[in-house]
Amino acid sequence: MPETELKFTLDPAVLQLLGARLDRLGPPRLHVLHSVYHDTARHRLRKAGITLRMRRDGARWFQTVKVKTRSRDGLQVAEEAETELAGGGIDPAAIPCEALRARVREVIGTRRLHPVCETRISRRVLVLPAAGGALVEIALDEGEVRAGAAAEPVRELELELKAGPLAALYQLAAELLPGGGAEPSLLSKSDRGYLLAATGSSALPGGPRGPMAAGLVPGMSLGPAAAAVFGECSSQVSANVAAVRRGTDPEGPRQLALATERLAAALEIFGKALELRDRGYLRAEARWLGRQAGAERDLPRLRAALDSKRTQRFTLA
Repeated sequence: MPETELKFTLDPAVLQLLGARLDRLGPPRLHVLHSVYHDTARHRLRKAGITLRMRRDGARWFQTVKVKTRSRDGLQVAEEAETELAGGGIDPAAIPCEALRARVREVIGTRRLHPVCETRISRRVLVLPAAGGALVEIALDEGEVRAGAAAEPVRELELELKAGPLAALYQLAAELLPGGGAEPSLLSKSDRGYLLAATGSSALPGGPRGPMAAGLVPGMSLGPAAAAVFGECSSQVSANVAAVRRGTDPEGPRQLALATERLAAALEIFGKALELRDRGYLRAEARWLGRQAGAERDLPRLRAALDSKRTQRFTLA
């Protein structure tokens, strides 16, 4: 069945504040999760866009297979099949969805599966009604991702759409994170684990990113065209914010400034036609970021400006 999630990485202080907020709204259900991700020696499943894991939740073990169909700026859409298995041993033959089972078998053939990485997570879960009659599962995660001797912390907010329109996820995110302290998760936990296993770090590889085609085609209607353009502009902004945070390449600020100019222009062009309610605020934010990137080529000072913007005005009353 399809799974749609919006994910954010969190500052430690924001994680604590969100936990207190969920306690007031809930109480949330508490889960202690141990997940182990399996693949062939040459990671054929990962190369095919497939994730296969065993997860222990309390005394029960669940095998889950996911095939990612969309991933952009924290939004992840995947086909998922899960089944409970006794003992914690991986068993592709037990995948309940025939199509996914056949796909996994096709990829791995007769090759043996091995653990690649694991996560140990303390999760607080609360299901709430949201805008447009939607139902959203809020999961607040704290723990670590580990591969061999290497380990890194995990602090995430996951919003999973159980029913209703996709826009409800973004509206709820805005309500939960009104002033910053969070970034879209560009990598899933398994993505981070594979990187950790390969490089000893789960940081997203790559440097500054230039503009790419938005994927417009003749005859595309206004709504899908706007979504494609906004998605490409947003991806360029996110990639270059990440490049500025972790890198030393002076091209990062330049590409970030260009990306924000593209985003502001797209908001100007499409915002009026689509009557976007927040277009003025979004355009102002894009221009603020562009001014910072264009005027401040000293990377430590630019990082400080970005951190200030992320954390200012954060309250969860």
